[in-house]
Amino acid sequence: MKMRENRFGFFLTLALMVALVLLVVSALPTFAADPSDLPPRPTMTPLPTPYSSAVGATITLKAEFAGDWPTSGLQWQDLWTVVEWQDEHGQWRMVEGWQGTLDHVAGGIGSKSWWLDGSLFGKGPFRWVVLTGQGYRLVVSDPFYLPSAPWQVLGVPISIPTY
Repeated sequence: MKMRENRFGFFLTLALMVALVLLVVSALPTFAADPSDLPPRPTMTPLPTPYSSAVGATITLKAEFAGDWPTSGLQWQDLWTVVEWQDEHGQWRMVEGWQGTLDHVAGGIGSKSWWLDGSLFGKGPFRWVVLTGQGYRLVVSDPFYLPSAPWQVLGVPISIPTY
């Protein structure tokens, strides 16, 4: 009988100790970092899809390569694309963020796409510029205006000459 009382006392003591630890831990204040104390982080904005709630459209460069491309050792990965906008004085200015290499090339057509927010609908004029890696201006598109309605895709065609 004494052995049972010792076991009961042991388990009762153990249960009370666990309960006491849980009570102390739950009473401790929780410390969370103030968001303003955190270092800045880049925000990645995924390309919205027709199923998302974001309202916008897309511009896509459609770059047709000459039949004898590439020449002089220049590959399509060496090309740099830039979207420019025309200010009220007629000067062309580079659009921050709308520049980069072609996304891919298939069947002699290269493409580059940029998503635009609905607040930019109908703005312009804009143009697309394709440069070599050394900064030589290879080709400039005709001026265009951004799409004016959600989910529109504006294709901007250009021909990439032999370099």
